[in-house]
Amino acid sequence: MARKSPYDGQDRAEWPQIAARLAAEYPFAVNGFLSAVEAVWARTYQLDKFQKELGDLEFALDHGMKPANLPKPFKGLEQGSHHFLSVAVARELSKLHPEFWHVEVADWGAILRFLPDGHFSLKILVSDDTPGLQSAKDWADESRPSGYVLAIHLAPAQSKRFRLRWGWIDRDDWGVVAGRQIVPEAVAAAKMVWLPLPVS
Repeated sequence: MARKSPYDGQDRAEWPQIAARLAAEYPFAVNGFLSAVEAVWARTYQLDKFQKELGDLEFALDHGMKPANLPKPFKGLEQGSHHFLSVAVARELSKLHPEFWHVEVADWGAILRFLPDGHFSLKILVSDDTPGLQSAKDWADESRPSGYVLAIHLAPAQSKRFRLRWGWIDRDDWGVVAGRQIVPEAVAAAKMVWLPLPVS
């Protein structure tokens, strides 16, 4: 049975208050997502050599080359760097409370399944730092992420930084703009909250 959206029948002016209430009620402290994402970033970008190898491998994969045996740090990169990072973040988060969380890999990213109550399962997406929540994947209607979403917005590659946005997205929020699946910025801003990052 499909979950009822907390936004059903609610006036759009109420959406930001609903998003704040959802964050307060969520069983995982949403600000705790930061440490897991930072741990993945530290591992991924810790060495210039690793970063160069990652760039070389991404270039090869982007040009149709499919290495038969990817080196261990790059397992899963054949699905693209955004997918690779979303799965890595899901695995890092699941380590915090493995008795409650289970990682599932999807075409568009990763699902962190909340075992006591599937209602709180979390979809993890990595998106470029552009207006709206987006993905290059062309998903079928039934596979578009809906429910609780953690969006990791990548800053330009040179900065090695990111921003986090969390909230509830409904399947019909997604549209197609210039061939990309996208949740318009006005919808994402009303239904999601930016998580504060420490000043670096």
